[in-house]
Amino acid sequence: MTSAICDAHVHVFEPQKFPYVTTRRFTPGVATVQDLRVHLDKVGASQVVLVQPSVYGENNDCLLSALTALSGNARGVVVLTNAISGKEIDSMHQMGVRGARLNLLVDHTADPDVAISKLAELEAFIPPEWHIQLHVSSDVLGALFSHIENSSRKFVLDHLGLPDVTLGTHSFAWQRQLALLKSGNLYVKLSAPYLSSKSLSPYADLDPFLDSLLLIRPDRLLWGSNWPHTQGTSRNASAASDAVEEFRVVDESLWLRQCTVAAGSSAVAVFEENARRLYDHPGCDSY
Repeated sequence: MTSAICDAHVHVFEPQKFPYVTTRRFTPGVATVQDLRVHLDKVGASQVVLVQPSVYGENNDCLLSALTALSGNARGVVVLTNAISGKEIDSMHQMGVRGARLNLLVDHTADPDVAISKLAELEAFIPPEWHIQLHVSSDVLGALFSHIENSSRKFVLDHLGLPDVTLGTHSFAWQRQLALLKSGNLYVKLSAPYLSSKSLSPYADLDPFLDSLLLIRPDRLLWGSNWPHTQGTSRNASAASDAVEEFRVVDESLWLRQCTVAAGSSAVAVFEENARRLYDHPGCDSY
């Protein structure tokens, strides 16, 4: 196992200092930078990527504060609108931001035309060296296929691409995702297995999906935990959006072990090298 694991997908929630946006789908509990440090120590990660969650909308202050607290060794993925200035983007880059997130799943946006429009708008003003992180359905990913395949930019797909495990790895949607992965323009995060698996950990029904990803492009895979594990697809649909929900109880070490076994000789790439290259990570200092 690599000694410089990168957890490429975590969130920080500090509503006392950084209130959530009024219009949101859910209300998570508190997960501070100190809590994050405990998590990183637990999984043995010396690198981390903070991802802007939907409850903060386009206000990235909580994430940027966390990057500062982590002494410049962390990286971040923000959510932006074209109202942001070039000076603000430059400042974010200096703080460690290396990507912008297009999150269409939380608001259940499945219109391909909307996705294409939002992607084009985002690409028009973010730095060319930043990647675009996609949290989208397989149908939306399909609509973006040609754009991603022919782009000079890198893209990152959240949470394994949220495959429908009941359809298996030969489904059209999964094979289309593998084709994008093969192109080299798409990275896939091995994160949040519970959002796709129909079983409890270990997520045996995801093994064929892990194997197929590793067979195609192990150099385009990233490992992530999705700490601190909001409810996601298990959320109570009738719950009020301002009702604080409990985090899932997840043993991240089990997912780490499952991915390590699957990766085999590619483990160093999946857990360290790919993230270092994509995120331009400065080092592996302790948090």
